[in-house]
Amino acid sequence: MSPRGTRILRAFGWAAGAVALWLALGFFAMPPIAKHVAERLLTARLERETTIARIAFNPLTFEAVASNLVINEPAGTSEFVRIDELRVNLQAWRSLLTWAPVVHEMRFLRPQIRLIRNDDGRYNFSDLLDRRHSDGEAADARSQPPRFSVNNIQVLDAAVVFEDRPNARTHIVDEILLSVPFISSLPAHADIFIEPAFQAQVNGTALSLEAKTKPFKTSRDTGIEIELEELDLIAFLPYLPFDLPVLVDSARLAGNFHVDFMRDPAGPDLLTISGRAGLYQLAAREKDGK
Repeated sequence: MSPRGTRILRAFGWAAGAVALWLALGFFAMPPIAKHVAERLLTARLERETTIARIAFNPLTFEAVASNLVINEPAGTSEFVRIDELRVNLQAWRSLLTWAPVVHEMRFLRPQIRLIRNDDGRYNFSDLLDRRHSDGEAADARSQPPRFSVNNIQVLDAAVVFEDRPNARTHIVDEILLSVPFISSLPAHADIFIEPAFQAQVNGTALSLEAKTKPFKTSRDTGIEIELEELDLIAFLPYLPFDLPVLVDSARLAGNFHVDFMRDPAGPDLLTISGRAGLYQLAAREKDGK
């Protein structure tokens, strides 16, 4: 074989070895390391035991999948958050070209959140808010955000359970579906509307939202369409800041609303609400029972 052929063969061998090493690291070495590091960092950061059953990574597509991510309560006696599957697909080349992380897809499958309002008025996540404030990490809404682009965000079959212990009530928001085409702070995307869509069951009542927003533009232009199908208001009466002069036995709210928001750096922010609403099955009586 000629010297030139030898050099080509050697270069091919090095390239094949590098690819084989990358595949071996990606498929077999990186997932357990990432699992150990993620569990340790999240547990330390949140001061709550965090576990991940499994992490898989495809070095060919740069897709990572975390299965059964669980964040426990501080005492470790029950779950605070559970996500059956978190899937992230990174666009490596675009990330290098834009010098910012670019995610092609982020999908949350069956996330479940358990919120509790205790008798002292604090919540089971109050410690997280206190720690964020004490660390001085509260972000200034007008400051320059970090550069990133996350596309095709999906939240599928999510559920939030809110246990209000002082009022002895439990509220459930389930069958949650959320889709966001993209969220990007890159300058080229700042003037493009993001159009998320949301639907859920709120205590058994259908709720749907459609929005258009520019979260990283100075004006924060935002429009929201809300469609509500006969929401039972009885469960929410204890949260009124005043006492009603009557006892309400039944009341349901339905309607369509449009909310617009715009921030004016030179003046006051503008919020407008329009639409129609109706009360149904309203039944009330005097407090003496008449």
